[in-house]
Amino acid sequence: MSISLLHVILASLSCTGEEYLKLFNTKGLVKPEDKPYEVVRQSFTYLYNFRKPLLSSLCTSGYDTNCIALLRSSQGTCSCMGVLDNEDISLLPDDKGFKIRYTNPLQGYSTDVTVTCAKTHVFTVVDTGNSLNITIEDKAGCRGGGGIGWGWIFLIALLASIVLFLAIGIPINAIARKKKGVEIIPLFALWVSLPRLVLEGVKCLFSPCKKKRQGFSDIE
Repeated sequence: MSISLLHVILASLSCTGEEYLKLFNTKGLVKPEDKPYEVVRQSFTYLYNFRKPLLSSLCTSGYDTNCIALLRSSQGTCSCMGVLDNEDISLLPDDKGFKIRYTNPLQGYSTDVTVTCAKTHVFTVVDTGNSLNITIEDKAGCRGGGGIGWGWIFLIALLASIVLFLAIGIPINAIARKKKGVEIIPLFALWVSLPRLVLEGVKCLFSPCKKKRQGFSDIE
């Protein structure tokens, strides 16, 4: 099973935007609190951090709780262009990345953050008046950029194997071998004894499995 196929399966099972982001490695997009993304144009400064509220100390006034994007004047007055509480995440078509939309209903502002798949990092901001369009070109926008590691692939393969094993074994035991109750579970005795076997294995690791025999002297 390829990684891309795993992504498709997980995306189809996802019911929240939070699950969508697990398809991507977005850790590198988060900036330190005191050094967020910053773009200066004339007398205004645009500030943003990836899914992390900006510090209130960045503004002298106009800061809203959990603000994710700010428009700050040269006097330090801020307009909050979106809050983390109002977050909507969606996938871009053709595996090109993802999009996050933030709104600030109290002030009527919004911010669209589009993260696209690219080899080099580019950050741009477009101000359309009551909204900001932020585009981040980065490898974090590429599916399979570390969002799912080999550990997850192993677990998914293991679970799929167990489900397949039960799906085949239970009908065979129930129909062909005429077993009933819990006995229709393949290798039921092994599953029951598994906790004991694991416990004995752990004990063997932390204490000698065999004790030295007593009562014998060395032969000279």
